Amino acid sequence: METRNDISPLLDKLKKSSPYSVPDKYFENLSGRVLDRVRNEKPQRKNLTLLQTIKPYLSVAAGLAFVLVTGYSVIHFYSSHSKVLASNKSNEYLERELSSIDENTIVDFIAKDDAPIETVAVDDKSTTAIIDYLSESNLNVDDISTEL
Repeated sequence: METRNDISPLLDKLKKSSPYSVPDKYFENLSGRVLDRVRNEKPQRKNLTLLQTIKPYLSVAAGLAFVLVTGYSVIHFYSSHSKVLASNKSNEYLERELSSIDENTIVDFIAKDDAPIETVAVDDKSTTAIIDYLSESNLNVDDISTEL
């Protein structure tokens, strides 16, 4: 194995002492000096621009807006989706129930004299509108009354 002298005789000739020195009692007085400096220093106030002042609030507002928009979108999507499902189920139910009723049953129900008849209230404006429409259509009033 090679020794340091074999590798570099110049390094071997250097002194083996530290070139740096510390003044006497330096570390004994160090804490007192540091405390004096800290006490005498005046805190410096940073001059912030308007954007630097508002930036944290803008970040919070943007995050809140994102959460609200995302939440509203999710709720709106699921509620409209559930309404479509509910209307599909009700349409299926109606089709199933109506398909189970026989056509003769419907005809018999309509033919009964005691079948409930709904009446619609018509005001004077509607009556005149109907008469005008019938007169413009060249329909005979007698034909209509016989049909009724």
